Amino acid sequence: MEISDIQTMDQRVRGKVTYNGEEGWISLKNTENGDMWVELEEAAAVQPAPELPPAAALAQDATASQEQAAAEESSQAQTEDIS
Repeated sequence: MEISDIQTMDQRVRGKVTYNGEEGWISLKNTENGDMWVELEEAAAVQPAPELPPAAALAQDATASQEQAAAEESSQAQTEDIS
């Protein structure tokens, strides 16, 4: 079973689960009295998110890719004109 989202609703902590390809919501904990209906079998190690490049670097990469594509199209058009 995989929990993909957790939300607090009324006096319950609810989890969106996927089990055998089916999705649904289950109650995980009663926030009024602390009762819990789930127990972790094994805590998954939390992996830090990979560091992303700054937006400026991404923009430069996108611009370079666009310029390269335009140059290739131009070169192809010139080759077709010569033929």
